[in-house]
Amino acid sequence: MFTDPSVIDPELDSRAVTFENPTGARGAGGATAGGRKGAPSRSLAAGERVVLADLEGPGTIRHFWCTVPPAPPEVMRALVLEVFYDGAELPAVSVPLLDFFGAPCGRPRAYSSALTAIQEGRGFNAYFPMPFPGSVRVELVNGAPRAVTLYFQLDVTLGPVAADRGLLHVAFRRENPTTMGRDFAILDTVPGPGRFLGCVVGIRTIDAGTWYGEGEVKVYRDGDTDLPTICGTGLEDYVGTAWGMG
Repeated sequence: MFTDPSVIDPELDSRAVTFENPTGARGAGGATAGGRKGAPSRSLAAGERVVLADLEGPGTIRHFWCTVPPAPPEVMRALVLEVFYDGAELPAVSVPLLDFFGAPCGRPRAYSSALTAIQEGRGFNAYFPMPFPGSVRVELVNGAPRAVTLYFQLDVTLGPVAADRGLLHVAFRRENPTTMGRDFAILDTVPGPGRFLGCVVGIRTIDAGTWYGEGEVKVYRDGDTDLPTICGTGLEDYVGTAWGMG
């Protein structure tokens, strides 16, 4: 998944996009306070949409870090991340901000995986590469009824993007409540070629008891009809734990 860190590629040009250096220009970091942090954050008004980055490629977003002060779940869940490639009108990524980093239900928790991590429950990190052969625009929408303060940094390399690299796509689905006996579609009929990196699943139980999960995660591949090629032993097992998940 990740490039060998011992490989030196002189064609790559490392940049960092922040509120202080929104274009990631060379020699322009920390300009607000003469090389020190002067304006690392911005208050987003209720309903405001802000462009975090609008970059010409080819290039790759390597790391996305951000944080927001603690807020109720209905405020956290109302922050929506959208990513557009090549000037498209519709986003290829459209998902609540915290879910993008692995925290469902608007409740940040300390968490780590191979692709994302939430350090100490408040520093949100995504490490999956996001190549953009043409251009990329990253936006954040504050759909909450109150202002939210955002800090962020996008670490980017400008340089060639191999022809076999795919573009990251992320979608969000929610059903409340789910229907007993009916499968919930995590991802429905997506044509390839492509690679399924995984999903973030959030569950709100209807009582305070133990949730056993069950509900096999199924993957129907080309030509599958009634039965899937991949069928797990339960959602709690799919996410790496087992019966009686807390």
